[in-house]
Amino acid sequence: NAVQRACRELSAVGARIFGVVLNNVNMKREGYADYQYYYYGYSSKEEVSEN
Repeated sequence: NAVQRACRELSAVGARIFGVVLNNVNMKREGYADYQYYYYGYSSKEEVSEN
């Protein structure tokens, strides 16, 4: 499989994999989970008011 080969080749050179993006994958096929993950960020920057 192309994904397995890519992982082996990246591992061989010491690359670290943090995530993947799959394009043109039929999610309706059997064997695929159907879920979505949403990340909501936040900012610690304080709001400055003009008084």
